[in-house]
Amino acid sequence: MIELSTILAKHKLWLAGAPGGRRADLRGADLSYANLTGACLTDANLRGADLTDADLSGANLKIPAVDRLDARIAAAVGDGNGTLEMGAWHTCEFEANGGLKEGET
Repeated sequence: MIELSTILAKHKLWLAGAPGGRRADLRGADLSYANLTGACLTDANLRGADLTDADLSGANLKIPAVDRLDARIAAAVGDGNGTLEMGAWHTCEFEANGGLKEGET
C-alpha cells in the first residue's frame, strides 16, 4: 500500500507539471483523523473519502465555486418532486490530465 505522504508528494508534482507527478486518487479512502495540515489537495479525487475529524488546518482544498449555491439547491429541491439532480444546473468539465478546465466550475 502506498503511503499517504507519497501520494501527496506526487500530487504536488502533478499540479506543478513536473516529471513523476500523479494526480492524487483518494476515492473511498479512510482519511478519518488523518493529519492533512498544510496538504495541497487541489484537484485531488476525494470522491467518497472519509474525512471525519481529519485535521485540514491550512490545507489547500481549491473547490470549484458555484454562484449562489444555496439558492440553487433550495430551488432545485423545492421544484415539487423533492429531489436534487445536480446535472440539471451544474457540470464539471475535465481535461485529459484529470483537472478542471480553465474557467470551469
